[in-house]
Amino acid sequence: MKRTSSDHVLFKKVGMYLIVTAFYLTTIAFAKGSFGMTLFLGGVIGVVLLELEKPLSRVVEQPQDRPLFHNVFFQLVVLTMAFYTLLLSRSDFSFGLIMGLLLHLLLDNINDYFDEERFLRWFWITRDGTSRFTQRIYFTVMLFLFLYFSVMFVTK
Repeated sequence: MKRTSSDHVLFKKVGMYLIVTAFYLTTIAFAKGSFGMTLFLGGVIGVVLLELEKPLSRVVEQPQDRPLFHNVFFQLVVLTMAFYTLLLSRSDFSFGLIMGLLLHLLLDNINDYFDEERFLRWFWITRDGTSRFTQRIYFTVMLFLFLYFSVMFVTK
């Protein structure tokens, strides 16, 4: 099977995200003083899981301008799951999985933030769109909550 240029870009993106995730989880593991492989396994699965969006959107016939996972609604659902995971679970795997998902979404937020048209696609669920100011607030809050959840896990 011959690889296309979009396959190459996908592998490059996933590879970069896995490197960032490994660095993030290593930092978390050092800070926590615990080096369980389940944390890293969960993180890898979390990062890779969101790349199933394109194949799934073909199955459910989702328009390209309305992504299944890369939108504010899904990101808020994952954020809520992260909150409950931190409160109710002591599992390194579940933290790694949820934070891998959040990190992937956050990296995509950062990537799309500087292209206003692409970043606006995250807000397709709001019918009238959102102002750039609201988008900036959303982006800042997501970044803060990601860091806050990381600190919560380390100090737990």
